[in-house]
Amino acid sequence: MVPYRKAVGVVLGYNAAGVLEKTLRAGPPQSVDEIIVVDDGSTDGTGALAQKLGFDVVTHETNKGYGAAQKSGYREAIRRGAFCVVMIHGDNQYDPAFVPQFVSKIRDQGYEVVTGTRLFKSKNDIETLKRVQTAPITPPSRINPEVPPTLEAIIFR
Repeated sequence: MVPYRKAVGVVLGYNAAGVLEKTLRAGPPQSVDEIIVVDDGSTDGTGALAQKLGFDVVTHETNKGYGAAQKSGYREAIRRGAFCVVMIHGDNQYDPAFVPQFVSKIRDQGYEVVTGTRLFKSKNDIETLKRVQTAPITPPSRINPEVPPTLEAIIFR
């Protein structure tokens, strides 16, 4: 029997109080097992709003930047036993409706990395991407020897 693979959504927020609730409610229910909000030193009440809405919050007292917010989110998700972590932008620039597809690629289909893009918006753009060679991310023995070491999937909107 395959062990259960926990998926955690990490919402990165910096002064995102104006759109945070919309972002948090836009993802399909049950698409992840839990959601953590990283408040990266916001001054507009982003963290307090996330707590009011019932979400756990990791708080940076000062703005540390996007990379530090990601690291804090990954660390907390892993501490909570995540097999799969989905980064979600708190400013609603990326559609959270795609979260179930991302989780399924990793949890159910064995992909190691899934990424989305706003740069390609049509089937013609996908043809352009197919001409671009992708380089291996890591040797297969480093993460999961059963999965080829390439960028596995790109979901377009």
